[in-house]
Amino acid sequence: MKFQTARSVLLALVLVGTIGAAAIGTAESAVQENLDTYRDCPMEGSARSLCTQDQNRLKNRWHAPSDSDINPGVTLDAVLQQGDDSDRWSSDAAAEITGYVASVEVTGAESCNCGSDNDGETDFHSNVVTGPSVHSECSRMVVEFTPRCQHLNNWTFDQVSQEIEHKWVKFRGWMFNDIYHMREALNTRRSNAFKCGGRNGPYTCTGPQNKKLWRRTIWEISFRQMSASSRDRIAEIVFEEDPHKRPAI
Repeated sequence: MKFQTARSVLLALVLVGTIGAAAIGTAESAVQENLDTYRDCPMEGSARSLCTQDQNRLKNRWHAPSDSDINPGVTLDAVLQQGDDSDRWSSDAAAEITGYVASVEVTGAESCNCGSDNDGETDFHSNVVTGPSVHSECSRMVVEFTPRCQHLNNWTFDQVSQEIEHKWVKFRGWMFNDIYHMREALNTRRSNAFKCGGRNGPYTCTGPQNKKLWRRTIWEISFRQMSASSRDRIAEIVFEEDPHKRPAI
């Protein structure tokens, strides 16, 4: 089953803008908030170095990208191509990708979130791969759900994981080059293109716990909009019902 027209899909995303509108509700009123400071944490977080402050501001962007911000060349296949991708994309651009969500994880305390590990104040990682038969951690891209994104859409970890895990999902958001994970990503494990942080490693895909590669690329999407396949979802947003068959794009 193919997507209906791109126009219908984008319209549905604008109208829905949530994970399962009926279950979670809309975030229309919350969009009007100014989240430059969220729970007393500024956009630069608690970082001390100017370099890390700049990184955190990029990661914590909470305004939704416009259509003109989207780089049409960014697809999951293009992002996951092997080779040093330090400068393959731009953090000034946004992207839409479609992929299979292998897992969803809660992260820990980070400077971008002022070192907090409280509920609603840490990122969620959606680990996206090219299909359900792909199991290697070295074959995945990370889509970030930041605390600001969670707040705008009234999302909890349980809601996110139940809605999207083991489903084909279309994500839309800002590109982000997470340089702190250069040596933990397959594509940049031997790169010397450091700007700040990220100097550990290089590791291997089969290394010991916490000392191995766990992603293909340092490039992420800081998520802002999504649609997922489900029988009880809006008809305009339908992916292949067979999870082993990649949706036509």
